[in-house]
Amino acid sequence: MKKITKWIILLLILQAVAMFLMQGPFPFSMKAIKEVSGGYGVLDTRFSYSPETAYEYFDHYGVEGRTKYDPFQLIDLFYPLAYSLFLSCLLFLSFPKKKIIWLIPLVAALFDYIENGLLYLTNHHFPDINPTLIHYSSFCTSAKWTLILISILLILMGIFLRIRLKKNK
Repeated sequence: MKKITKWIILLLILQAVAMFLMQGPFPFSMKAIKEVSGGYGVLDTRFSYSPETAYEYFDHYGVEGRTKYDPFQLIDLFYPLAYSLFLSCLLFLSFPKKKIIWLIPLVAALFDYIENGLLYLTNHHFPDINPTLIHYSSFCTSAKWTLILISILLILMGIFLRIRLKKNK
């Protein structure tokens, strides 16, 4: 159990570092992109979006914001790995007999990587935005957030069940 706890702490630290790099005071952070775009954030944080919304975002980024978007996406390569492994470990601990359940966050990370790739293409082909790519990207974004939410709810349910089992003993 101590070994698993060390892994969870390490993964939590990795996730916190990735989050800090993405949101901190860096020229490639979400904050920097939001500042140069007049308050527009990154599409990854929305639940879904249309081709028109994507165009609006990338247009408001301007050349400076679209330039900052690439290094942001490099950091975003580590974040799905960090959160998915962290959530997978927690699910594995919450439901040790349900081995397949820990795959849910990994599938979320897969959708996140596809989303990132499609948004990378959108950024580099702007202003020629492909509506089909945006629909796929938005679907991946929605799937990612849905699977993350399901993972968190399952973890909370696992914690609740463990507390209840301990109370009944």
